[in-house]
Amino acid sequence: MRSYVPMLLAVLCACGGDTTEPTAPTTGSLQIRTETAGELTAEGYSYRVDGEPPQAIGTNATISRENLETGSHVIQLAGLPDGCSAGGTNPQAVSVEPGSTSTVSFAIACVPPVGTVQVATATSGPAPADYDLVLDANPLGTIGPTETRALDSVSSGVHSIGLSGLPANCQLAGENPRDITLQTGDTSAVAFAITCVAPPPQTGTLKITIATTGTDPDGYRLVVDDIRQPVGLNSTVVLNNVAAGNHIVRLVGLAPGCAPAEANPRQVVVTAASTAEVTFTVTCTPPPVGSLRISTATTGSTPDSNGYTFALDGGAAQQIASNAAVTLDSIAAGVHTLALSGLAEGCTLDGSNPRAVSVTNGSVSEAGFAIVCEPPASSPWTRLESGTSFSLYSIWGSSPGDVFTVGEPGGRYEAGIFHYDGQAWSQQSTESGVTLYGLWGSGGNDVFAVGSSPLGAKGYDGVVLHYDGAGWTPMAGPGVGTPDGSVQVALFSIWGASPTDVFAVGEAGSDFTRALIAHYDGTRWSEMPVEAGGDRVLRDGSGSSGQDVYAVGFFDAGNSLKRKFSLAARARMFSEGVILHYDGSTWQEAQPAAANVSYNGVWAAAPNDVFVVGASNDQGVVVHFDGTAWSAMPAPPTGPLLDVWGTSGTDVYAAGVGTILHYDGQSWSEALSASQRLAGVWAGSPSEVFVAGSGGTVLRGAASLPTAARR
Repeated sequence: MRSYVPMLLAVLCACGGDTTEPTAPTTGSLQIRTETAGELTAEGYSYRVDGEPPQAIGTNATISRENLETGSHVIQLAGLPDGCSAGGTNPQAVSVEPGSTSTVSFAIACVPPVGTVQVATATSGPAPADYDLVLDANPLGTIGPTETRALDSVSSGVHSIGLSGLPANCQLAGENPRDITLQTGDTSAVAFAITCVAPPPQTGTLKITIATTGTDPDGYRLVVDDIRQPVGLNSTVVLNNVAAGNHIVRLVGLAPGCAPAEANPRQVVVTAASTAEVTFTVTCTPPPVGSLRISTATTGSTPDSNGYTFALDGGAAQQIASNAAVTLDSIAAGVHTLALSGLAEGCTLDGSNPRAVSVTNGSVSEAGFAIVCEPPASSPWTRLESGTSFSLYSIWGSSPGDVFTVGEPGGRYEAGIFHYDGQAWSQQSTESGVTLYGLWGSGGNDVFAVGSSPLGAKGYDGVVLHYDGAGWTPMAGPGVGTPDGSVQVALFSIWGASPTDVFAVGEAGSDFTRALIAHYDGTRWSEMPVEAGGDRVLRDGSGSSGQDVYAVGFFDAGNSLKRKFSLAARARMFSEGVILHYDGSTWQEAQPAAANVSYNGVWAAAPNDVFVVGASNDQGVVVHFDGTAWSAMPAPPTGPLLDVWGTSGTDVYAAGVGTILHYDGQSWSEALSASQRLAGVWAGSPSEVFVAGSGGTVLRGAASLPTAARR
């Protein structure tokens, strides 16, 4: 065989050819897979790689992404409809290697987004034959005076249910109708207690007819002499045993745009042994609506290629490109709040954010954002080299030169405790068979770490470790868990007012069925009594003193589905936010459970300045207590918020999935948009803030604070 090598070399040399070796690949590939089991309720989902805009993916599909930068990436699956939950971790961190293909898989379980409403009536005294049952303005037939009836396949969400057609001599205890929150796969029980007495000697009948043109989604409330009951949009209600004489009849609960043609309220005379008739002819016209055109105009030398997200009135975030316009139709006329987020580092927005926008009936209103993007001089946040790839869950320090964090590698129960001395991070301890979630200390020589031992390697009474400045040692738990694991304890957070007044929160029971708050008095841990602790999971605790302590979490309405869904999935799908308060003697609910919310973090600046963060529908939420009432705080749209900490009421940080938010006493703003899941935040001073998260991430920095906030 003839060799062509000398000739080829000669040609290359003669032509000045390049004989260097081929360069090694610098990028890799990623496959994203979805596998859905159960009853599908959507055609697909969306996924996000790091901070890029969401992209569509099918319910059982594989998407290939080529030419990705090597290193760690975060993949988030979103757009899951009600009833569907992704098992395992979401978002997931994945490492892309040069020239190879990495795979991320999401297993999604879907159940029909319906539940059951169980209605029970109990009547004492001379009862009528039956009552009319009304759900969301829809008559559902009759129910006996003492009967239990199950309403199956009711869509999940908030509903109004009540009894109508109650005789005048019968009175129902409590609200009628009542609002309930029905979770997918769950059963909500509603009990009505009715007391009937002998009717007066002179009675008649009152017949009320409602005729509606148009629609009112939740129907009306009929009030006769201050006795209220629900009625349908087009219905007839017959009230027996009405005392002869004058009565006031009125229709309330009418939606905007709905009005009766007749007087409302009105007086009616009921004559003994006869029927008085009242008619309400209601016309419902659609409320005034308009359109809102939202536009972005980005200038500068480094425009944000990933675009931004916007949210109207704190709703779901929607994507918009750097120079684009999106029109929203059928927006109620009036003033709304519009927020833009997701600005890259170096991009600044002209004007207020969030901002008020007015929508005019029948027209298109304009809301424009002008953004300038230039290379940042330097980032206020620095990623510290932690020396680990563990997922870090909590961070705390006694000073910026004495900081602790805890985490685990994922896939096995092996907790790591890491320490920062102001110069470098080092692994202080490894705890096998343990997961650690929370940290707190009164000083550098008095630090606590809490967690659980899921497989019982360290028992089932929760895990409490203590650091005395020399080493970490285990402490005896609160004495709730049993040796055989029939009762287990998991502690998720810890906070103290002093070294002898420390609180740890979590859950306990058989398969974890109730809230647990443990207290350390300097000698031993013991369980504190918690009223109405059933099916509650507590995620965090904080206070301003030992007589003013808060614990937050969620009411696990999906407790009966523990075997089907993870704790994180149930927090998203079946949760009602819970805030408990301790006044030095008892724990009580600080406010009624909030539907479709899970609270993850709490920090108290003062008794009248308390911040709570969490998530609703995979969107971050912030609520605040001013000493009198709780209220939602406007904040940029983000993923779930996981922790909150501050140095004062005008310098507060919240960390979550892909974000750090900052509150300066006036408003919340995004201090950093990141690709990691940031789970813990601690601030040693206004200029020394530490944030910990997935992939061994530890960030150090601060927001640009106003001068007043630094005082």
